[in-house]
Amino acid sequence: MATIKLRPWPFRSGEPIELFWFGSLFQDHQGNWKIPVAFKIKNDIQIVNYPWGTLPLLRLGQQYVDGSIGPFSLKRGMVDSLTLTNSEEGDVCQGFDLPSQLIYFHKIRDLGTQKLRKFRIGKITYYIPCIEIIRSFFAKTRTLAYSLLEPNGLEMLINDFREEDNKAEIDLSRRIPNNMVNENLITHLAWILGNENVRTVWNEIYNHIYQEALAKSPINPVIQFRNGIPIQARLPVSSFSKITYRGLKAQNHVLILEILGIAGLNIPYRRIMYSHSSLKQKVRIQGEKRLKLTQKRMNEDYVLEENSRSAKEDVNQSTVEISPTLLTYDRKPEVSVRFSEQQPINTGNGYVVVSGKGGKYIGTAQKVSTQDSVYGGDTTPIEFGTITTVPIQRGIGLEGFFRVIQYIQKMYPEIKINASVAYLPSGKRFSVCPDGTRRTCAIVQLNISNHVRYLLEIARPDGWSISTLMLIPKPGLGVQIIERYISILLESVVEKGGHWDQDILDKCRDLEIERIRHYKNDTVESWAVRLVGRIV
Repeated sequence: MATIKLRPWPFRSGEPIELFWFGSLFQDHQGNWKIPVAFKIKNDIQIVNYPWGTLPLLRLGQQYVDGSIGPFSLKRGMVDSLTLTNSEEGDVCQGFDLPSQLIYFHKIRDLGTQKLRKFRIGKITYYIPCIEIIRSFFAKTRTLAYSLLEPNGLEMLINDFREEDNKAEIDLSRRIPNNMVNENLITHLAWILGNENVRTVWNEIYNHIYQEALAKSPINPVIQFRNGIPIQARLPVSSFSKITYRGLKAQNHVLILEILGIAGLNIPYRRIMYSHSSLKQKVRIQGEKRLKLTQKRMNEDYVLEENSRSAKEDVNQSTVEISPTLLTYDRKPEVSVRFSEQQPINTGNGYVVVSGKGGKYIGTAQKVSTQDSVYGGDTTPIEFGTITTVPIQRGIGLEGFFRVIQYIQKMYPEIKINASVAYLPSGKRFSVCPDGTRRTCAIVQLNISNHVRYLLEIARPDGWSISTLMLIPKPGLGVQIIERYISILLESVVEKGGHWDQDILDKCRDLEIERIRHYKNDTVESWAVRLVGRIV
């Protein structure tokens, strides 16, 4: 699986560092948008500036080691869900307004003045950082992130958009790279374009930044971009939308660190047809075909170029798959492509053509940029594969398990819990649920009395029979080694067709591993009691 390393990374090698908070968006002296990222090391906070296009990779509460995220690394907080009971946009507040039991900003003004949306459901008050609203709903790729910070940025992505009755046609501009053009992107854009409120929220993001700058400097507002402006956004959802999140709770207050999924989104079209200049209808003809031989790289690692001024204009960009936010629609439309050109494909004998690309990076991590792409840029661009859309009847398959974990947290407050949800490795039948969605795994860390336990729970929306695994690491075992074991275990369960491989379990010599079976008559309480019985 491809990984990308953040640079600069001014921390010790091998040390897990938590992404704590964000600062005010600003432009550097070259006009590039940057986002200050605050990392927490014990009780110390250190701020590092990264290109705005890195936002899809960044998650509050996420641990990074040597600047990269492991495929199954843990995140701070618990997984839960809420259902919006009305369409109120919530009140705007700032970080310093949050209860100190939730988060403490160490009196750093730029962190504490960041904007959040605050709203109340029943007795619980929820806080969502505005930058997390932007990341999860809109800035899902580098290209989309930069389009948010341009006047009429949405129109820059679309050459033409037409709608009639329950149909829509979207002609994508060349600003969208070839490898981003897929059904998920089209569905996401149709949701934005087809809902006036969502489109308004998109436009308000840049407009608010500009209006703030204009108020401070009416003659030359752009100069204020260098000083940093806290970013704002409304929730672009309606009543009865369900949000699955990872967050922190203190008494009746919840801080949402990451939005994992949104259900109840509406697209007002039954059919969507799209086109892009890269999409050509293949026509088979007689003739010799060229077979390209490339020197494949020994790994798929990427590292951010610290000294990049801008990314090259490139319609064929490398893509790194990262944890997506699951967008669930009441009714997913039928999506089809309209070809504007034909591409002849030879069907005869082949002859070899050696390609010059690839060898340059053999055995090394390729340097890439998340800066905005411009003609004449100096660094290869990178994109993120993050948009996953599904119909509403398809779920994550872990709801029952997380109700058990929430019950444990309520009944045993002395147990500190961190949780993460990750996709299983792809490529095998078990990687995908029968309804077509990628199968996931919950990874839960439980800390009690200086003892650490890990739970691995495979999503079972299809009722698949597989036990929960409890991992008991040897004292002093490093986080990186534990994550490596988790990676091996999940790779093996996919290879074994959905069953734990006893040979692999036996080889995890630094772990004591217990299997905890599921029973049909299990209740939340009985399941929780059995788990806690293995913990304490």
